[in-house]
Amino acid sequence: MSVRILGIVGGTGPESTIDYYRSIVASWRRRSPDGSYPRLIVNSVEAGGVFRLLDQGHYAAVASQLAEAVRQLAAAAPEVRLVSLGRHRLRGVREETELFALAPVQPL
Repeated sequence: MSVRILGIVGGTGPESTIDYYRSIVASWRRRSPDGSYPRLIVNSVEAGGVFRLLDQGHYAAVASQLAEAVRQLAAAAPEVRLVSLGRHRLRGVREETELFALAPVQPL
């Protein structure tokens, strides 16, 4: 059986990256208790700039940055791609269709 590779645009902070990585590994272990680990590629975005833009209501600029990060991630050819942002950070960005056409956005 081939293992699928998950690609995530996120990593907007080390704490959140560690948290979702632990969750992914725990879910993997429940499904595959053979001691293996999931294949995962993370494209971390620079959180400070993204959060400033969100706080200023520049949702299109955030979506554009995240869309570019998804395109960069695509070069690594993961079978599954998603964008990870905190729920409170998704307001306004949801309307930006370019981002959602490239990868699902997963609120954490």
